[in-house]
Amino acid sequence: MKKVAFISPESFLDVDLPIVKGLNKYVELLWIVTFSISEKNDQHIFSPAQIEEYSRLNNILHINILCPYRVRDPKRIKWSLKIIRKIKDFNPGVIYFESFFDPYLALISRFYLGKKKTIIGLHDIELHPGADSFFRKLSHWIIMNTFHYYHVFSDSQLKLFKALYPDKKAFLIGLFLKDFGDPKIEKAKTEEEKINFLFFGRDYPYKGLEVLIKAASLLSERTQNFIITIAGKSDNFDRYRNLIADQSIYDLHLDFITSEDIPDFFNEADFIVLPYNQVTQCGPLMIAYNYNIPVIASDLPFFKEVIVDGEIGFLFPSGNHFRLAEIMYNIIVRNNIDISKMKNNLSVYVRKNYNLKLFIEKYLEMLSSVS
Repeated sequence: MKKVAFISPESFLDVDLPIVKGLNKYVELLWIVTFSISEKNDQHIFSPAQIEEYSRLNNILHINILCPYRVRDPKRIKWSLKIIRKIKDFNPGVIYFESFFDPYLALISRFYLGKKKTIIGLHDIELHPGADSFFRKLSHWIIMNTFHYYHVFSDSQLKLFKALYPDKKAFLIGLFLKDFGDPKIEKAKTEEEKINFLFFGRDYPYKGLEVLIKAASLLSERTQNFIITIAGKSDNFDRYRNLIADQSIYDLHLDFITSEDIPDFFNEADFIVLPYNQVTQCGPLMIAYNYNIPVIASDLPFFKEVIVDGEIGFLFPSGNHFRLAEIMYNIIVRNNIDISKMKNNLSVYVRKNYNLKLFIEKYLEMLSSVS
């Protein structure tokens, strides 16, 4: 049985939970989970204690490694060396990093880990504006100039990878569904209720929240039978406030959203809106698919890969708030749109395309290709 060290930063735990559980049945697995713990960062989608319990229940060999230092602090070298030592002590045949943005860990890995037996999960081959700090750029540069094997999450990213790094090898396995459990309160919706359009996640500029707000302003001139829920941590929501024409149509939750609260937001939603102007893969989409919530998204290459327009969701020209408003209006007035049928279509699509067993087989194939 192949030994695999699987390293997850806390920011991607929702990606890794079902994958690690599935792989643990077929390989000798060590799961290392890294947490940034400080006074300024005491919020976690999953806490160290929750990961301990998840590992115990699923019989996963697991280590939490906590770091109390900021990314720029040289004291992170000691933390990085601890991770490397745990990996070396386990002596795996393959090492899988679910991405990382730590320049010290990246640099130390360059010298201490075998580049031919290490796979790096690349969620963004090119960093998004607003999520491209100096230290992220430095980490990314070291990673891309060190290792040989990479894991990308969409066909569009694979094409970009091949164009930029023709001498390196990338494996394509998409994101799996993100399941945060059952909602605490089940809601029985009626046809007369307002349509709830959800924008979920941190409001980085590339996510195009202003497109949704402009569309909502147009829409409110024609109907008031809808609500815009915005849920996710915002560092500077003031940049959007002057675009809001009617505060009454908004339900704002601009704080960190815990894993326990995520199911309720999606349970309340009728559609999730993803008006991104850039996308490589999309966590909120995988949450929506898990909870059978249809999607309205900009017509970027990745969304075209995973959304069947008019059947399980809608696509609109990126940046075009007029077209987005028209789609939302047609949903509200049921203009040739059967929401129940769309949800049924989505359920069938998810069962066909997001079978965990098939995902685990793809991961095992990737891991067996590296030695």
